Amino acid sequence: MHRHLLWLLTGTLVLLVSACISNKEETFTLVEGTVLNKYTLLPMAAVPVSVGYFTYGAFGGGSYDSIATAYTDAAGHYRQAFDAPGKGYYRVKVRSSQDLYDLTNYASDSRAYSDGAAVQKGISNQVSFEVTPYKTVTVNANSSKNSKTDIQFFFIAWDQKGDSFSGTVFSDSVRSTQRVAFSQSVKVLPNRLYRFVKLTSNRVRVGLYNVEYKDETWVDQYRTVLYNDTTVIKFQ
Repeated sequence: MHRHLLWLLTGTLVLLVSACISNKEETFTLVEGTVLNKYTLLPMAAVPVSVGYFTYGAFGGGSYDSIATAYTDAAGHYRQAFDAPGKGYYRVKVRSSQDLYDLTNYASDSRAYSDGAAVQKGISNQVSFEVTPYKTVTVNANSSKNSKTDIQFFFIAWDQKGDSFSGTVFSDSVRSTQRVAFSQSVKVLPNRLYRFVKLTSNRVRVGLYNVEYKDETWVDQYRTVLYNDTTVIKFQ
């Protein structure tokens, strides 16, 4: 009887080990592809591509935890192999950079999500990206507040999907300062129509903690920033 029990336990152990090995083989995952400049179609070298674990939030959205990073070679190719055990969702994306912006059209990929492209576990995934270097725009100003308290300069643009790209150039809220002069460089995305704005206003306190901005004056300049152009915006 002890022999039969020992045989049964041994057989069960073998099955468990076999199942573990099988599961491990099924979760071995490969992700590879290329990163190209969207506008020149040239390969982009030394671009970090991150593979991460994605979890959904209780009220939408979610969190992304990077588990591995690969860098593209001279041909713009990257390759990352990893083990993806257990339940969960995996994404791959170009890691945030001060120099590059991801323009990949994820909507054209049925596996795509807002935070990178989905990765299927246990197979070889082919995922490529289109990016662009930022363009530098120089904003020069020598402007008066015209007796107002605040002045600010900013820009905004929209793409075909209605998503905006914006940033602040300069602001001043010192009441005694009535003229500002500066030359500021800002990074923008190329091949978009931008609205550059100078806004002056009076800041009025409302209650103990709130303020309102009144007597606003808007000065707009619209400029299409092309990929190969040098753009200078001037405000008087």
